[in-house]
Amino acid sequence: MELGLLGACMGERRVITLPPHLAYGEPGIGGNTLGRGELVLGVERGLMGMCVGEVRKVVIPPHIGYGEQGREEDPMIPGSAVLLFTFRLHRVEESLPEGYLFMWTNGAPADAGEAFKLIDEDQDHRVSLPELTSYMLDQVERGRARLRPGMPADDVIRKMFRSQDYNDDRHLSIDEFTLKMSDDVRMSHADDEL
Repeated sequence: MELGLLGACMGERRVITLPPHLAYGEPGIGGNTLGRGELVLGVERGLMGMCVGEVRKVVIPPHIGYGEQGREEDPMIPGSAVLLFTFRLHRVEESLPEGYLFMWTNGAPADAGEAFKLIDEDQDHRVSLPELTSYMLDQVERGRARLRPGMPADDVIRKMFRSQDYNDDRHLSIDEFTLKMSDDVRMSHADDEL
């Protein structure tokens, strides 16, 4: 962004297009979820109701932007700044419920024990990160599950793995392994048993 602003005169308007991973130094393509407070209020309001392929210019006054104080971590946005954005919506992905990194869409195992057995390819009663990664990516590819959008798949799976590896031995035991299953999946398995 700084390179695009070099030599700009006061009041000059320039259009600079940067993908989120370059603008903020984040890996991947980036992504935000509307309605969760991840974006400045003015951006959230400006994006509501947008359609795929639409280009929209959004003017954000300070009171729904960064206010009188500006953006403290970025001196390029001073206090009382009016923000001007041009957005192009490339795609929309349905988000997962708050706190979920992975969610079954159909064909889920009956319980965590069954899933553990399916993931444990070498049957050593431990699940490694490569085993979990292979299984999760396979389930997503088959349309049986979804990973959190806006984050690289490997990062999502690594985060899931680390959050469950309580003893930091780089393997998941059956006692460490958890599997969130939605009530819909539980009910469908209950119906199967009837």
